[in-house]
Amino acid sequence: MTDPMPLIHHTAIYASDFETSERIFTAALATLDIVAGERNHLGVEYWREGSDTPSFCVGPPPRPDYVTRRVHVAFTAPDKEAVNRFYAAAVEAGARAKHAPRVWPEYAAYCCFVRDPDGNNIEAVVKLASLE
Repeated sequence: MTDPMPLIHHTAIYASDFETSERIFTAALATLDIVAGERNHLGVEYWREGSDTPSFCVGPPPRPDYVTRRVHVAFTAPDKEAVNRFYAAAVEAGARAKHAPRVWPEYAAYCCFVRDPDGNNIEAVVKLASLE
C-alpha cells in the first residue's frame, strides 16, 4: 500500500560531528536503498531513489546547543537480510552497537539498534507480518 500523503514529510537532526554522522547514515541507509539525494551547506538529505518524500536529513548544527540528542528514529527495511546489512554497515562506519539484529516478539518485528555519535537510537525494522 502506498500512502499518497505520508504521515511525515521529512525529519532532520543536527549532528555534533557531521562528517562521522554522514558517514554512518550514508553507509547504513544505502543497505535499505535510501540514497543521499541532496548535499549542500545545510547537510545531506536522504530518500528512496525516485521519491524525495519522506526524507531524512542530517546537518551540522547552526549553534552548538542545537545538536539533536537521544531521539529514536526507525527506518523500514524490506527484509531480515537488509536489517543485518544495516547493522553491519552502521557499526563498520562508526556507530555504536546497541542491539544486534533479532526478533523482538513484543514489537512483532525483526530489528536492530545502533547509536550515532550524539546518542540517537537508530533502528532498522521489518515487521514480521511483512515476512509472511
